[in-house]
Amino acid sequence: MATMVYHKRPNFIQNLLVSTQGARIRRKRYTHHTWEVFDFLKNSQFWTQAQFESFQAERLIRLVRHAIKHSPYYAGLYASRMLSEKDIKTVSDIKKFPIVSKEEFRENNESIVSTHIVRKRMWAAFTSGTSGVPLKAFFSHENMQDRIAFLERLYHWYSPGKWRKRASFTGKLIVDPEDSSGTFHRYNYCINQQLYSSHHLSENNLARYVKDLTKFAPDQIDGIASAIYVVADYMLRNGQAGQLKPNVVIPTSETIWPHIRERLEKAFGCKMANQYGSQEGAPIAYECPAGGFHISPESGIFEILRTDNSSCKPGEPGRMVVTSFSSEGTPLIRYDIGDVASWRSGTCSCGRHMPMLETIEGRLDDMFFTTERGIVPRIDSAFKGLPSVIIATQIAQVGQDSFEVRIVPQKNGYYPKYADSIVDHLYDYLGASVDIKLKVVEGISRTRGGKLPAMVNEYHDQDMKIDALSSWNIVK
Repeated sequence: MATMVYHKRPNFIQNLLVSTQGARIRRKRYTHHTWEVFDFLKNSQFWTQAQFESFQAERLIRLVRHAIKHSPYYAGLYASRMLSEKDIKTVSDIKKFPIVSKEEFRENNESIVSTHIVRKRMWAAFTSGTSGVPLKAFFSHENMQDRIAFLERLYHWYSPGKWRKRASFTGKLIVDPEDSSGTFHRYNYCINQQLYSSHHLSENNLARYVKDLTKFAPDQIDGIASAIYVVADYMLRNGQAGQLKPNVVIPTSETIWPHIRERLEKAFGCKMANQYGSQEGAPIAYECPAGGFHISPESGIFEILRTDNSSCKPGEPGRMVVTSFSSEGTPLIRYDIGDVASWRSGTCSCGRHMPMLETIEGRLDDMFFTTERGIVPRIDSAFKGLPSVIIATQIAQVGQDSFEVRIVPQKNGYYPKYADSIVDHLYDYLGASVDIKLKVVEGISRTRGGKLPAMVNEYHDQDMKIDALSSWNIVK
């Protein structure tokens, strides 16, 4: 009802309502505590590895003590194994504690939540898996302020100072979905942020997006990766590369493949900085101007493990297990989050000793599984050299060893041989025995959050996934 009332208001009233909500959020997220943590992070980013490990051990002790005292689930789990914070002397002692699977997190979601704060006084975030059942993760206000401080450190690397001009692509319905003739952004005056709808990115509307973005001249473009990519692709197809000159593009929510990075950086004439986080409250990682994809050790502990729970070597893909220092509401201690990643060896030329990731392949639930190849986490090379007459593509697994390629072409200049090239490359990734069908469509539906994923798994066979995991045959 509130959304319907909002959509009936004129644009200037909607801007006022968006800014009013922005003022509420700013008061809660951008506090004295936020900027204190930010100042701390500006100094800690240049710590030595020993300093990071000492800090992590101290925070891990505090987190385990908190979980035993306030989380019924962890209290019972650790009591049954005779574990407590006294078992932690160094950060490596985390391996003494059990891993919490995504299924266990789902089944025990209510009892994991801490009891030290009334739930209605905490922030609630929602996440869901293949079951589609939404899960709640709760955060104290200080937890949220901590996470904002980490993001501000990233933003500061590219655009120093507060309240930089941000153009943010959001999945929220800030513009009526039925409105195809008006302005597709709303302005949040409180943090100098122009919010762009990710639900109106049709070919007919893209010229308006580019015109409005050019007029706004943002210092930073951020938000849903696939939405930003659609705008970047339009700019390249229409000779408008470099028309916008932000300091950085920071996409969120989706796996960033090389061809996406290439087109974003070419269209906007600046670096694209990848970042990693989760609705559950996982530790944070992001990319520095020198190209190092750094984890933030002050935010928690990342582990990358094989199926036998031994640690992966640099460059070796494994499943991510995370421990968060900013999730007191719903503690995450050795949580198997379902993402696949690998470590990068060496040090970054930026001078920071924050550990680096080589890749984050994405969520296991979004990956493909084939009898011939096992787990197939990415297929980005299939899109290399994609002609500009193809506006959008999506590859879906629709059955065991069965796939569908969905293509949105321009009305003029498209030839079937373009799609055939994609299919030919897909066989290299998926194996010669799979069945691939081609489907030319007028559009591809976005998720409720405004995403347009390039890979979707619409077939979830748990037995097949277990078999693939046991062999851990990852195709890169």
